[in-house]
Amino acid sequence: MANSLKILFLELIVTVICIISLDTAFADIYNVDRTDDNNMNAANVCSPVPNDCSLRGAVIRSNIHTGDDVINVPAGTYTLTITSGIGDEFFGDLDVNDPAGNLTINGAGAQNTIIQAGTSAKNGIDRVLQHFHNQLTINDVTIRYGTVNGNGGGINNDATMFINNSSIDQNAANGSYGGGIFNGDARNLTITNSTISNNDVSGDGGGIFNNGGTVILTNVTISGNESDLGPEPNESGGGVYNASPGTINMTNVTIATNVAYNSQGDGIFNSGTVNLINTLIAQNDNQNCAGTGPYYASYSLSSDLSCSFIGSNNITNTNALIYPLDNNGGATQTHGLFIKSLAIDNGTDIGAPSYDQRGFPRIDIPGVNHEGVNITDIGAYEYQQSTAVPTMTHWGMIIFMVFAGLGAFYYLRRQRRAEN
Repeated sequence: MANSLKILFLELIVTVICIISLDTAFADIYNVDRTDDNNMNAANVCSPVPNDCSLRGAVIRSNIHTGDDVINVPAGTYTLTITSGIGDEFFGDLDVNDPAGNLTINGAGAQNTIIQAGTSAKNGIDRVLQHFHNQLTINDVTIRYGTVNGNGGGINNDATMFINNSSIDQNAANGSYGGGIFNGDARNLTITNSTISNNDVSGDGGGIFNNGGTVILTNVTISGNESDLGPEPNESGGGVYNASPGTINMTNVTIATNVAYNSQGDGIFNSGTVNLINTLIAQNDNQNCAGTGPYYASYSLSSDLSCSFIGSNNITNTNALIYPLDNNGGATQTHGLFIKSLAIDNGTDIGAPSYDQRGFPRIDIPGVNHEGVNITDIGAYEYQQSTAVPTMTHWGMIIFMVFAGLGAFYYLRRQRRAEN
């Protein structure tokens, strides 16, 4: 009898362990089905029943669940409105705070799924999102209108984060660091096919502030960000601020039209290490680069001499000939290239992505720079030459004009004969 009880007890323990393992091995999926900011129980059930899962409710459920989670956010505008309450995730910004699992947030496209902390850039109730533990992946959303008296107006990352096909736009951090994104000490941030634009900080790092961590940027546009007058005498890094001992690796990145007021490094300020491949830095307010850290570069372009590139096959002190930030196709905005830009076909294909930020293929433009040798352009945007073949409509118009011309010719010829 004793032996039977022991066996039964052991089987029970094994069963419990298996249940826990299954719970952590498979991700829970939460499908957001309401756009209001609601932290009540009725909005954080996230079951198949309609209208019981707000975005905040899904984050709350994810924090509770032990294991990986996926939050699917359909097209819509999700405005944070709750300014007070009990528990960090229940009010203010969205706090991703699960110490035992990873979270993936999927939108329906950066132009379609908007997560915002206010209804404009002037009335945000808090930053939009803060990440504390493990790995967070954000896909296909726009994060905007965050405002915080602290670090990271749009996003504060204190763990490992991936951002893909997204836009971080019009966020602000007051008296601190990182208008768009703050990446914490020894933390990891990877951004791909995304735009960081029009963010503002009263301090350093209008677009991104890297506080000694590691940042990897591929096919990214950093544009129109500002570091304004703040608590320190010199505000630096309008686009990006990389603080020692941080490392930023950039491949096919465009950094343009950023501003650092009363200071240095309108594009980038670097006191750590910056590695550049196929990166375009141009049209920033006074100087593209500043700081004591090295800029290791290959096949990159700076419109002035401030970056002091260390490396080969770089282009400096030239007009990059870029268009203003605009919707040039794809999910996020980019800076297009004029046909005469030296950025076209002057990059290296080695290590470059096969597609540009918009999802357009990297192609060789006949008769332009290094024809048949290099395909990749410098920057996040790949120039696409029009090769359209006339359609039936075009041919129809051509045939019509030919016959119309012949008809007019014969009509005039007959009129002249009649007069004679």
